[in-house]
Amino acid sequence: MTEQEKQQMRARIEANYREAKESVKPATYRISGTNISRSDARKEMAELDKTFLKVQKEYYANKCTNENVMQITTQPFWQSMRLNQNRLKKKGLSCDMDVEVLSPGYSNYNGLIVVEPEGNFICGGCTREIMVQRTFYAGGKPVFHRKNKELNTVSYLKSRVEGDLIACPNCGALGSVASYIDGCDYCGSKFTVHDFEAKVSGFSTEEAKSSQAFSAIRRLALILAALSAILTGLFTYFLFLTAPSDISFSPFSSYIISLVLLGILCLIGLCVLNSEHGYKIMRELPVKQMISDFSPNDFYQNLEYKLRSIHLADSTNGIRTFATIPLDSIIAGYQDVIDCNLLSLTFQKVQESQEQYELTVSADMKLMEYHNQKMDTHCETIVMSLHSRKSNTNKKITALREYQCPNCGSSIDIFEGSICKSCGTAFDYSNYDWMIDCYESKRKRATRPLLISLGLAAIYLILLLIQFILTYLFV
Repeated sequence: MTEQEKQQMRARIEANYREAKESVKPATYRISGTNISRSDARKEMAELDKTFLKVQKEYYANKCTNENVMQITTQPFWQSMRLNQNRLKKKGLSCDMDVEVLSPGYSNYNGLIVVEPEGNFICGGCTREIMVQRTFYAGGKPVFHRKNKELNTVSYLKSRVEGDLIACPNCGALGSVASYIDGCDYCGSKFTVHDFEAKVSGFSTEEAKSSQAFSAIRRLALILAALSAILTGLFTYFLFLTAPSDISFSPFSSYIISLVLLGILCLIGLCVLNSEHGYKIMRELPVKQMISDFSPNDFYQNLEYKLRSIHLADSTNGIRTFATIPLDSIIAGYQDVIDCNLLSLTFQKVQESQEQYELTVSADMKLMEYHNQKMDTHCETIVMSLHSRKSNTNKKITALREYQCPNCGSSIDIFEGSICKSCGTAFDYSNYDWMIDCYESKRKRATRPLLISLGLAAIYLILLLIQFILTYLFV
């Protein structure tokens, strides 16, 4: 491209940008330090959300390409989606996923996108309840189907805007959109127009608390009602054999009493489960006090990228970039995992040395596995030790938007060697984010709803035994 053609392209891009900007009516409340209104940013992110839900459905059904996803998501998030799709293909699976966003009138969450400036970006996020219907196919035949009400957390990133200038996503320097054709004047990073639009940086789901509670209590009620009928029948037979022939005993009345007791216990169980506070991040205050500008939310999102990569990668290529320990044996144990979500994060310990900060955290994960043509769900607790150089805190580590070459600013794919294809520079992840130094995993099945259900079952059986004893003594 000649210099004249570049100048013409710059002029066209700037004209289109000004026209699009002037077509949006200005709002009264603007984001601090920017020239973009909260309502404008929220509107752009809401439109992006609709597009993403459609593209996500097509992507996991193998009906769209990686390029379609790359245009609307950040690089780390897209790479986790790519690993997810690759694992499905390896298992011979495809997924048909329908998502219905529940209106506030049918949900405990309003689903409003909260927009705030953070560093070089405008960050958005919302929590809402959705109805998700997933059907997995193997060889064209359905092998698993589930419809659930789930809690959905979505995160968005958009470059900071000031007047006709946009902040470079890499260094934060302000420049016109067209100036980035040849690279940022300060750091040399190269971007396209799509790079300055809002991107989805995170999309996670977990079964809604109300749905979990209802499912657990419903299963418990059905099992105990059947068990109560069997035990009442056995008790009636026992009385027939041992008690005098003229006793007045009604098995039906006894069974009704047992069902009333069961109903009361189930209501108590529902109240206990629904009152549980589902905090995603816990005990973060000591970390924020020691490390200035520490963002627990950004740490959570970046850690989720790492954990999804570890669970869904076929080899250590790429994931060894953010770990100082060998991960081969760890990855080998996750080869049946087809999807995973980070449910909660607890900061256990923080300490400071001369050159770095060190963290110990506990992460709760939910894993979906496919083995021998069967789907199974596990819970997992992972205890990790991580470190980050103190120099990184000066960069105000945010949710990563793209892995970029520190020399020329070109995009780097960490799953293809972490070497810049433009200049050959190696990408050192320790200069940007936290590194994993220790990784201990413990899988478990006993979730809180299950434990509460077992406790209620034990109480009910004790009450039922007391009822039988009293009946035998006083009939």
